[in-house]
Amino acid sequence: MLINIILALVSLGVLVYSAKLVEVAFVHLGRVFRINEFFLGFVVLAVVTSLPEISIAIFSSDHHPEISVGNLIGATTVILTLIIGLSAVKYGRVPFDKQFSAKEALGGVFIILLAVTALIDRNLAIFEGIILLTGYFTYVAIINRKMWTQGRQVFFLTLDNTSIYRNMFWVLLGIFLLLFSSSQIVSNLEIIVEGFGISGTFVGMILLSLGTNLPELTILMTANGNDEQNLALGNFFGSACINVAILGTLAVMANGVLVTDAVTLLIGIFFLVFALILFVFFSLSERSLDKKEGILLVAVYVAMVISQIIVLL
Repeated sequence: MLINIILALVSLGVLVYSAKLVEVAFVHLGRVFRINEFFLGFVVLAVVTSLPEISIAIFSSDHHPEISVGNLIGATTVILTLIIGLSAVKYGRVPFDKQFSAKEALGGVFIILLAVTALIDRNLAIFEGIILLTGYFTYVAIINRKMWTQGRQVFFLTLDNTSIYRNMFWVLLGIFLLLFSSSQIVSNLEIIVEGFGISGTFVGMILLSLGTNLPELTILMTANGNDEQNLALGNFFGSACINVAILGTLAVMANGVLVTDAVTLLIGIFFLVFALILFVFFSLSERSLDKKEGILLVAVYVAMVISQIIVLL
């Protein structure tokens, strides 16, 4: 059992490292093609930094899909509380007015609430997964109309082909490592879950969710300046929304998902909904997050973790 824990931790380290490889390469490619910073973060980079969640969903869909369900609910909560809260603490103020209109912010919250509604009965059916996928891609299409920089053309003849090929190599290498490490994480977690009798939902929601969000935490720690702050904020909110699409994909791949650990799931959903309420209030009333509100969001995440551990004990 100890060797499985060690292998899972090593694989998680490889997962985070490979996600960083892909992330850096995609950022460079996005800037070469002159993609709007916020759109690059909201859609492109959000997909890249969510590759850990995507790969975990793929490899857990056959035997333990509840690991991925817990991971996705926990990861969304981590983003909306811990990561965005720490952003406000780091920058002193995180403005929404330059990033989201009221409709766009509410649209993202609505997409996440779709996932909550689908999971409230612990049974995620295939048709609900299709609804989640449709909702997410419709939302992205709406965001797309605003976020592309107008009047900026890409002239392929002026691009540095060497730089493109080099970054594409790192993308492919990173994706290969992501898939390999995530398969090892899932296989070892399945043994740990069965050996200790801990629910896969708890492991995914509390332990795995923090690990798979290390790419977002890395972006938070390294982002400097207005452009990179825009990139980071777009990535964070985009990652929270794309978890809905991953959840929908999991439901289709697993032919439906039944979560057996009702208590862990409902506690996670409660704190996720509470975080969404705070996010809506801050983004629509003050159109920004200040340092004190960031600390409040971090406290919500800590309260969720403590609540889950108390129930487990």
